[in-house]
Amino acid sequence: MTTKPTYLGLLNAISNGETQAAGYFTAWLKLTNDPDVRSVVRIVANREAEHGLAFEKRILELGYTLIERVFPDAAEKLAYLSDPSRSDLDRLLFLGYGETREDPFGGLFDDHSIDPQTGALLGRYVAEERDTIRRLRALTALLRSRPQQSGDPGRVAAE
Repeated sequence: MTTKPTYLGLLNAISNGETQAAGYFTAWLKLTNDPDVRSVVRIVANREAEHGLAFEKRILELGYTLIERVFPDAAEKLAYLSDPSRSDLDRLLFLGYGETREDPFGGLFDDHSIDPQTGALLGRYVAEERDTIRRLRALTALLRSRPQQSGDPGRVAAE
């Protein structure tokens, strides 16, 4: 491409965000003993890592380099999610999966200059992210439905 793509900043932000999120979920995965939680969190951690790499790769293919940025709340999120005293449900609620949110992907394709290869990558990303949201909300509902287990922070249910 001869001119800098208008969507380069979007690709950069997604790559950084997904890479950081992979770190959060990987830290959580190391702490939980719950097989239901491990199953979902493993999928999510792998997806986030793959998304980070795929968007960095696309940036490179376009002839640019990823600008690494750490989000302002990254340290707080990592500290919370890697705290062994937190329950799995606490982690889900901290991340907002106990509440309904608007779809954050609605305007992603408003830029009509997005090339087909980048559009395909964004489409797959959106589909997988929406599935991740569904899985984490379902996990939240499952953990909320369980009776409270004393002494096992990985299985504590909401009051």
